[in-house]
Amino acid sequence: MLYFLVRPLARLALKFWFTKIHLVHLERVPQSDPVIMAVNHPTIFIEPCILSCYQPRSLFFLAKGVLFVPPFVGVLKSLHLIPLFRQKDGGFKKRKSNVDTFDYCYKKISENGAILIMPEGSSKQIRHLRPMTKGFAKMAFGAYEQNNDTKLKILPIGVNFSDADKFRSEVSLGFGAPLKIQDYVELYKVDPREATQKLMKDLYDGMQEQVVHVADYNDFLLADQLLTLSENELVDNPLRVVVNNSGRIVENKKITSKIDGLEEVDKNELKSQSQSYFNELKTLGIHDYALLHAGKYQILTLLFLVLTHILFLFGWLTNALPYGFGLYCGSKAKDVETRMSVVLGMTFGFYLIYYPIMMLFGWYYGGGLWLLMAMLIPAFGYFSVLYLDIARRYRAALKVRQTDQKRIEELLEKRRSILNSIRE
Repeated sequence: MLYFLVRPLARLALKFWFTKIHLVHLERVPQSDPVIMAVNHPTIFIEPCILSCYQPRSLFFLAKGVLFVPPFVGVLKSLHLIPLFRQKDGGFKKRKSNVDTFDYCYKKISENGAILIMPEGSSKQIRHLRPMTKGFAKMAFGAYEQNNDTKLKILPIGVNFSDADKFRSEVSLGFGAPLKIQDYVELYKVDPREATQKLMKDLYDGMQEQVVHVADYNDFLLADQLLTLSENELVDNPLRVVVNNSGRIVENKKITSKIDGLEEVDKNELKSQSQSYFNELKTLGIHDYALLHAGKYQILTLLFLVLTHILFLFGWLTNALPYGFGLYCGSKAKDVETRMSVVLGMTFGFYLIYYPIMMLFGWYYGGGLWLLMAMLIPAFGYFSVLYLDIARRYRAALKVRQTDQKRIEELLEKRRSILNSIRE
């Protein structure tokens, strides 16, 4: 099926897209029992892509029914997408189609399959876990009704983007302890409504443990700033993209918990200090990461950039067209939740066509050497991405070194003061 052909290619594409993919407690994914995986929903489809690629189970996804229009129905189904209609997607007539959707899910569960759902019901790019819809509970208890002995588990998952709207950012996925449907059966027999509410609450709590959650919407900017400061202190191997069981989620949750627990006066003071610091960085044209790590990017870095520039140019020129097409398509998106999902999806889709064509041209017009060069286009493309990462950091470090050092020391002291206030 198309799903199994695309999956390894998508895994490579995501390694291009993100500088780091943190996987925390991946061992909690049930290996053979049927499972409903529940994840928060900050983008329209990047988190399902990551989960399909970086956990071991073959996933089936519930997706918006409005996507299933000719001639794409067959392709979407071969990618394991399952249509789910909401009232606003076509009224009661369309919602009746969900009976077939749930029957299909029950069939997959009976076959010990894995279903992925986003129980928030809609996408919103915020550091906040929103209330659950009841659909997953209906599916879970419906599977029990179909088979009273089912070993179905519901797995809470949290996805956390450092910046979902940015190419070459980071993402962390935390896997919570699975919930067993059989643990809710006795209550369900007595009071289905209460059992549903309990399952919803337990899932919410399990997901919230894995989500870097900010309780107050007014604190989102402060949280973003403090998390940026904290994350920029970490330095890791740029070639090591997938990181298992890092402490990223735990450390970030400590920061957001500290923010939530501050008195309003202290919180406002911290907001003022943090905003002042970032405003000063912006005025000077300095990045926080460069301020902290300027010493790591000096003459040897420049020498590397000069000596490998020709390799970068080849990689950039041979990969710019797919990415440019993706950027163009993303520019038409109306909201932040959609934009980078479209860029990623269209870039990847274009590449699936573009790469075989380039190999065909290499073989037909140039023979073995040109075919080899064409085959290496993705490798050169990845090198060009790493090259640009290093070049940007070198330029940023150079800007720091060109700034009055007394001003730099003052900024570093402000930075330490801000972080100390949330680490006390």
